[in-house]
Amino acid sequence: MPARVVLAAASALALSSCRPTEPPPAAAPSSPAPTTTASGLVWTELRPGNGEPLAPGDLAVVAYQARRADGEVFEDRTDRDQPVRIPVAQSNPIFWQEALQLMRVGGRYALTVPARLLWPEALRPPWLPVDGTAAYDVEVLRAVRQQAWIKPDPAHVQEGDGYSYQVLAPGDAGTAPAQPTDWVAMHFTAFDAHGNVVDSSRPLERPVRFRPSVAPSTFLERVSSVMRPGSRWTCLVPAKLAWRQPHEVLRPDDETCWVVELLSIEPPLPLPEFARPPDDALTTTASGLRVQILTPGSGPLATAADTVDVHYVGWRADGSVVDSSYAFGRPTRLAVDGLVPGWREGVQLLRPGGAAYLVVPAHLAYGRDGLPQKHIEPDTELVFRVELVSIVR
Repeated sequence: MPARVVLAAASALALSSCRPTEPPPAAAPSSPAPTTTASGLVWTELRPGNGEPLAPGDLAVVAYQARRADGEVFEDRTDRDQPVRIPVAQSNPIFWQEALQLMRVGGRYALTVPARLLWPEALRPPWLPVDGTAAYDVEVLRAVRQQAWIKPDPAHVQEGDGYSYQVLAPGDAGTAPAQPTDWVAMHFTAFDAHGNVVDSSRPLERPVRFRPSVAPSTFLERVSSVMRPGSRWTCLVPAKLAWRQPHEVLRPDDETCWVVELLSIEPPLPLPEFARPPDDALTTTASGLRVQILTPGSGPLATAADTVDVHYVGWRADGSVVDSSYAFGRPTRLAVDGLVPGWREGVQLLRPGGAAYLVVPAHLAYGRDGLPQKHIEPDTELVFRVELVSIVR
């Protein structure tokens, strides 16, 4: 026996004669064991979820990141504010159908997915060998469980523009339907012909909000233009009208059933008129930003660490609009430290309820490069009217 082992044993005997025997230290927690299914999918439960596993008729709401075998990320959908909705029975790539039924809401899972479960041979990217794999880290945030669905009763069905419907609740007859530029808020749940949930606004924890002229789908564009606030309809809709892009699984003429509820209609907000403040009304800061405080507001000043809700409109020197929150019908939420320098400085001069004109020279805006996507030329001075609605945090 090596000397160090003998000494260790002797020391242990000496100690045991001096004090009561102690229980052995607890074993370090072991890593979760991976499980391989018959298809070759490998999955590991990193954090257990709650309730029953997801079922084919459910709609899962997930956040995930996908990596190649060399560790490079090829898909990042980890933004919890923009989660991914995946119908379990109609999911594509097909590995989701199997993987999601192994998962529970609140759980986090690691997947190793064989190439054959990701894409057909014709669509397989060059970096993925035919015998290769990809790794997914998946968190199940929420789910819409399969539920009783309400198909239109033939005795009460009416014909719409490319769809049929039954009115379940008529809504406010005294309110006119939405105009193309109004903002509507809706909730919906969509089912396939077998009653499986294939899409829903419910797990987003907020209604969808859009203008009928730029609705998420042809069907929602048409139905939101004729419903009234408080109304609830059940509609039979061909898949080709239900989504702007072809559905990954459903065929264009497949019938879907949508239960839609129109919650509110908001008219567009009037856009403030362009008014460049006269020079004698402006205060110039050390950076070169020029400011006119219109309303002082009250409470604490905004800081660089804050997130704020603001209403704003920006103009070029000729009065043409560069950008505006008014087009969206509600304030825009912005992180102060992510703004261009002139905005970042100007917002920190305001308190909630305060408003100001900011004359922002090019070096504090978009500089020599401009901002082509907004048609802002290089070295352009901009004028903004900014109202600080609230400080979020």
